[in-house]
Amino acid sequence: MSEELQKQNINTQKHYAYGEISGKLKSFMYRVSLGANYDMQSEGNGFHNLTFTPLIMAGYNINDANSIRITYNSSTQMPDMLQMSDARILIMNNFYQTGNTNLENSHLQSLNLSYDLYLKKFSASANLFYDYTSNSLFDSYQYGDDCILFQTGNAEKDIRRSVEINLNYTPWEFLRIGGSIGANQQVFQPSKEIREFNYWSYPVSLYLSAQYKNFSFDLYQKFGGTFLSGLYKTGIEKVSYVNLGYAYKSFNINLQCFFPFIKDKYSNETIPGSIVYHKTDYHIKRKDHAFALSVSWNFGVGKKKKSVRQNMENYDSDNGLFKIK
Repeated sequence: MSEELQKQNINTQKHYAYGEISGKLKSFMYRVSLGANYDMQSEGNGFHNLTFTPLIMAGYNINDANSIRITYNSSTQMPDMLQMSDARILIMNNFYQTGNTNLENSHLQSLNLSYDLYLKKFSASANLFYDYTSNSLFDSYQYGDDCILFQTGNAEKDIRRSVEINLNYTPWEFLRIGGSIGANQQVFQPSKEIREFNYWSYPVSLYLSAQYKNFSFDLYQKFGGTFLSGLYKTGIEKVSYVNLGYAYKSFNINLQCFFPFIKDKYSNETIPGSIVYHKTDYHIKRKDHAFALSVSWNFGVGKKKKSVRQNMENYDSDNGLFKIK
């Protein structure tokens, strides 16, 4: 590598147009969002890509308790400057992180079919998803001149199919119990030269929520598992938290405790198709926990929004282990 500093200019532009119409006609509901992205990169090989990004939703209320919806969504993601540059950073001997001047923006197309059931004490929703991403951006390892290059690439194939079921039971007005379970299939192929990789995952979560007068109690547990992210099998943390709350008029105070009810140990590692084996271990111990106190005062007027469940990662980690095949 030359010791002289080199200056590189990369000219990128992103133009976006958007319009939306939505409404309801008797038992039918609809939403149409018409968008378009024009992504341009003028240096190197460059590209000029026009991508339509619509969102189309059609639904039907069968009766007061049952409804069904189908949604099509399209979106695009532009690589960042470092990913598209020819910069080179030394990670270790004969191993460099570098940009990829041949990168193009990715394009996600998603189809979702949903069914909702609302009863007096029980509600449920079932969702089917199909996601197809062309030119999917992922962390890639390539052979260079007597070295290994770590860079962002455009995948040959990236498909996700999944089903998710959410259940909610309210036996009494003060108590709510629920959870979700899903099954996801992911098909990923980095390039034409490498075979496609097929992977299944089964995410599960449970929660309990109780409220008595001005007091509230929330308990949440997500069970671990793995999912596929590019060349990596990525672990899911067993997230756990307890929330105690008190509300008086416009004043709210909450005490949160984030800690694992279950000992957790998982790893992120590359799939067999990668030329580099990279593994990172994560360990969560029972003694590792955190407390948070929040105080709020609402003095405005507006729509009431649903509470957002908080998530905190709590682990010991290192930089992982690289093995070149």
